[in-house]
Amino acid sequence: MSPGEIYLGIDIGGTKTNIGLVDTKGTVLAQRRIPTSTNAHCQSAEQDLQSIIQGTQELITELNSKPTIRSIGIGVPGTVDRSLGEVVFAPNLNWRHVPIRDFFAKTFDLPICVGQDTEAAAWGEFLFGAGRDMRDIACITIGTGIGCGLVIGGQLYKGRFGTAGEIGHTMVEKAGLACNCGRSGCAEAYASGTAILKRFREAVQAGQKSSLLQHMELDKITTRDIFSGAKAHDLLSEAVIKDAVEYLSMALTNLVNLMCPEAVILSGGISQQRELFVNPLIEQTYARMYSVLVDKVKITTAELGTNAPLIGAAMLCKDPSYQGSMGKEGKS
Repeated sequence: MSPGEIYLGIDIGGTKTNIGLVDTKGTVLAQRRIPTSTNAHCQSAEQDLQSIIQGTQELITELNSKPTIRSIGIGVPGTVDRSLGEVVFAPNLNWRHVPIRDFFAKTFDLPICVGQDTEAAAWGEFLFGAGRDMRDIACITIGTGIGCGLVIGGQLYKGRFGTAGEIGHTMVEKAGLACNCGRSGCAEAYASGTAILKRFREAVQAGQKSSLLQHMELDKITTRDIFSGAKAHDLLSEAVIKDAVEYLSMALTNLVNLMCPEAVILSGGISQQRELFVNPLIEQTYARMYSVLVDKVKITTAELGTNAPLIGAAMLCKDPSYQGSMGKEGKS
């Protein structure tokens, strides 16, 4: 273990949780991934969190020397009340009003920050990745859901009620598909990894188009399989992905025209699909956005890859807006 200041980051995702120790240069020194339970009927949020705490303790125990950890930062895919350290609503986890900071404080006597995973990704990219040397960025996380972290004037921005950046729940279709948030027509219902998978399966069941993947058991097909199918020129896979790109492009265009950031950074698992998703998404967004901004706003992928929210979560204590909301006196 490297000497110096060490920070613990926890990125709670819709299907897996990434836990890691990070130094002041943004280097992940050690990490482990564990499943995140999302079955509300079989496991409560408290049981999920206990599994994450156990995984965290095991990671620390496995190290040759026990590091001195300065703080814990936790990123969650949902709306968070920073002052309370509470998850207000995480639709893809089926969590409502979960006092996550208090739960962790029972085990760890450390300052604890709780924020949205998308803002953690944005903060990581701002400090160490594609947003370095900038003041205003938007970092879009495309995975199980679609979120956005905003850095404005060099610090994270969440708005008066803590929900700024919910690009996944901006409307892209009047009276459109139902979304997990309880509304309809949201970008997330069309362009997230979950949406791509759901729309593909529904199209197969409805017999709308034939697919090279029809020989597979429908409930075992994954989003990765659909992208593989598209690379093999499977027409249904191509159509579903193309649709997702078009809808997300509309959402990004609205974001750029409204916020005018220096950069839009694409993060999350789907952002690894360069040829089929990222390249056409960037091309279509530039074609749609306000013409004055085309040669000014940079649209690119995250430099920190899938570790962006983990690294950013570990460093949430460094954001001025988190001072005084860590549940423990003192600054890291």
